[in-house]
Amino acid sequence: MYKTISFLLIFLLVGCQTEEEERTLRISVASSLTNVMEEVEQAYEQEHPSIDLLINYGSSGTLAHQIDRGAPADVFLPASTEWMEFVMEKGLIDESTYHELAYNELVVASKEGESYNFQDLLDKKVDSFAMGEPESVPAGTYAKEALGEQWETVQDKAVFAKNVRQVASYIKTGNVDAGFVYRSDVMTLEGLTSLSVVPKERYSQIVYPGAVVALSERSEEAEAFLAYLRSKESQEIFHAHGFKEGG
Repeated sequence: MYKTISFLLIFLLVGCQTEEEERTLRISVASSLTNVMEEVEQAYEQEHPSIDLLINYGSSGTLAHQIDRGAPADVFLPASTEWMEFVMEKGLIDESTYHELAYNELVVASKEGESYNFQDLLDKKVDSFAMGEPESVPAGTYAKEALGEQWETVQDKAVFAKNVRQVASYIKTGNVDAGFVYRSDVMTLEGLTSLSVVPKERYSQIVYPGAVVALSERSEEAEAFLAYLRSKESQEIFHAHGFKEGG
């Protein structure tokens, strides 16, 4: 009898796990999309009750390396084309599903009550500034590109962060005078003031691409989710959080 009960319990547990896995769609998302994706997740799951979105936030470089190492993911949404190309070149992305979902701008932000601009970072008005790690955080890559030849003279002022959320935290707590974040961060995160949009000619266009991971076992559902991100409803969410609508 005990063996029968144990067998039934194991059967039920395995059945529940299998059903849960079948409902789960794993999305690897750049940290700067956190506020957008929280709204999208709620709206999408209401419209698609059979789908459970499991969202993994992180820096684009970290997420790309996770996918490269075989971490389970169905959709990849980085904050730059560079990291999308990284996984594409390894054959880890279904290139036919690639779309540019949104665009952003780089700004210099300071905490409320203070005012620094891009030029201030280049002179003695700013003792320290925060930026993402250029090797793994797209916002840091764009910031280093924007600084150009001045990078060599100001890099000692830089305090590096693992993502833009950490940059914002350093600014708000006064650990640095200012920092490079996205326009969308200033619009959605409390305690930040932006007084300086970094000249667009100084850095590459900030693109948020999306695509289905090649090894996804739920490619059909993943493509449907990407289509939803391109819908008018989702694009309005992007716009409300300071992003420019994608193509």
